[in-house]
Amino acid sequence: MLTNFAGAPRGPQGGSSGGGERALRRIIDFYSDDDRPDNQETRLLKAQATANLGDWYLMRERRQAAMRAYEDAYEQLLAEENSAELIQQVFGEIVFLPTFSTFADEKKEAFNIGADSGARQGYVDMSFDVSQYGRATNFDLLAQEPPDLTRVQMQVVSMVRAQLVRPRIVEGRTVSSDGEKYRFHFWYQ
Repeated sequence: MLTNFAGAPRGPQGGSSGGGERALRRIIDFYSDDDRPDNQETRLLKAQATANLGDWYLMRERRQAAMRAYEDAYEQLLAEENSAELIQQVFGEIVFLPTFSTFADEKKEAFNIGADSGARQGYVDMSFDVSQYGRATNFDLLAQEPPDLTRVQMQVVSMVRAQLVRPRIVEGRTVSSDGEKYRFHFWYQ
């Protein structure tokens, strides 16, 4: 559905610091347009775009603006007939930020990593807490395969500490959560 937005008329492009916020607001405006069909799919896409704006604010440490955007997205979903299901879909679990691609597939290809290269895929299962502002703390190793690569565990903890996480949203508010469980995959030879 995002491809529909790509065809919308564009204004001047520039490198100003508000460009990301303006782009996200234009996506929200696109789904708010009276010419768009007023159906659940369009309203869900608008709520997701509003949550993405909250993510953008959170990544720039504009916490109050992020909280307002998340609350707005939550209220949009709450108005839907199957609101509990949609809220769970959008806000029921943590989301690592940024949500766009980190080019992992391109990195694997550039370094010739994959099943054809003789590399094997391992994983680290971690448990951690997430603050209401998206910071991960209190890491606990649950499982690792292969078990003897201790360096990988330290790298995963460093990576997760450096990233922000969209926290869970309950009743329109971000909340801290304890014991989030996540599996991180990696390649090794």
